[in-house]
Formats: sequence, C-alpha cells, structure tokens
Amino acid sequence: MEQDLIVIKQLPVIEDQLQAVKASIEERVNTALSLVCTEETYKDVKKVRSELNKEFTELEKRRKEVKAGIMAPYDNFERVYKECAADIYTRADAALKTKISEVEDGLKGQKAEALQAYFEEYRESLGLEKDFVTLAQTGIRVGLSDSLSGLKKRAAEFLDRIASDLKAIDAQETRDEVLTEYRKSFNLADAMMIVSRRHQEIEVAKRAREEAEARKAAEAEKQAAILAAAAQSAPEVGEQGTAENVPQAAPEAPLAAPVAMDAPQEASHGEWAPEAIQRYTTTFTVTGTMDQLKALKKFLNEGGYEYV
Repeated sequence: MEQDLIVIKQLPVIEDQLQAVKASIEERVNTALSLVCTEETYKDVKKVRSELNKEFTELEKRRKEVKAGIMAPYDNFERVYKECAADIYTRADAALKTKISEVEDGLKGQKAEALQAYFEEYRESLGLEKDFVTLAQTGIRVGLSDSLSGLKKRAAEFLDRIASDLKAIDAQETRDEVLTEYRKSFNLADAMMIVSRRHQEIEVAKRAREEAEARKAAEAEKQAAILAAAAQSAPEVGEQGTAENVPQAAPEAPLAAPVAMDAPQEASHGEWAPEAIQRYTTTFTVTGTMDQLKALKKFLNEGGYEYV
C-alpha cells in the first residue's frame, strides 16, 4: 500500500484516497474468502491471509501517524487554552461559590434558629414534654427559598396533630401500649393497628393453650373412667383375703402313717402334686395424672397382673 493514501495537507484538512482503493481491497478480500481450504491448499490460503494482514498493518500504522500529527497541535492548543482561560474561570467560580455558600448558610442558619425557638415555645404552650418530640422529628428542612412564616406554620400543624392524637390515645383502654408505639412514628393509625394486632395474637395463643389443656384434662378423665369401670366390674375380696368366685385350691392330702424304723420301706407308687397358688381379686379406684395412670398400667402389665 502506498503511504500517500492518507495525507495531512493543511490542518485540519486531510486528503485521503481510501475511496479510490476500496474496490481493489474488496476484490482481493473476496478472492481470498473464496479460496477452498484443504490439506493441499491451506498453505496458499495462509500466504494470502498473511499478505492481507500486512497491508492492513501498514495502513493502521499510517492512520496512527496521521492522528498523532493532528493531535499534537491540538494538545498544545488545549494546554495554552487551559492556562490562559479555563483554569482562571474555574478558580474564580470555586471562590465565588464559597462566598455565596457562606452567605446562604448564614441565612438558612438564622431561619433554623428562629424556627427552633418558635417550635419550643409552641410545644410548651400545648403542654408537650421537651423529650417527647423534637424539631428534627417533624421532618421539616429549612431551605433558602422557604419563608419563615411558612416553616412556622408547618411546625405548628405538626404539633397540633400530636396534641390531638394524644387526647385520642388517652381515651383508649390500651393507651400505654398505643403511646409507646405512637412515639416511634407519630402515626396514630399505625400505632393502634399494631397494638390491636398484638392483642389478637395474644388472644389466639391463649385460646389455643386453653383448648390444649382442656383436651389433656378430658383425656385424663377418660383414662381414669376406664380404669374405674374396670375396677368396679371386678369381684370383691372377702375380709380374710379369700377371693370370691375364684376356684379354691384342693385341700392338702393327709400325711401317711408313721413307719417303723426297722421295717422295710416300700417305694411309693404315687407322686406329690405341687401346691396350687392362691390368687385374690380386689377392687379400688385410682386417681392421678395421665402420666401416673400410664405408669400404673405399665406396672400392672410388667408385674403379670390381670385386670379389666
């Protein structure tokens, strides 16, 4: 590629011949893109690609040289411009801004002091305690364009609303709770809603607890009734401990007559039957907690007792 494709004739005039060579560049690129790349031809394709990259690299180099040639005079002009004009204006603006801000801050400070004094005086006239509400909690911001009378009006409206809300709160049964919530936001509706919701949740929890206790007591009474019914249906025990309606053990067999020491003893052809175990039945009523009744039932089961 020739070096005179892009030439600086006269700042900022640039003469270029890129449009003239565009068709030639597109033709060479399209020819390269139409090449079939195979194992036999890929080296030729690489060569064509290398030639195109070389042309583009030379053109990019020239573009950067032209840009540097154009920017050098401009960079020098910008330095002179900042030194002779821009920096002077910038410093003047900053100094004037500081002076203006000092005056404006003083004016706003005077309004803020006057508003604070009015706020305290009006608050006391309404009988509101000093630590109950502050000017900052009103959300009123003092601006340079705000009139002092307008600021005082907003402060008075805020304090009047609080005084009215406190009268309404004092008539509530839950006034202490509502007042506690009210002081967080100075919003009466929100404070009353929070307290009402809290009491509803407490009532729901109380009913749930009472219902659970009632169910537990009913279950205990049911188990006690079952044990009492079982005990009442069992036969009574006599005063001497002899069970009624229970088969009695057979009487003991009489002992054999004494045998002489010197007489031969004959082997007994019979065997002694084991003595039958005497069982008794008693009736009683048990009163206790559910856990105690369950423990009694477990004791009876493990001890091999029979009960109904």
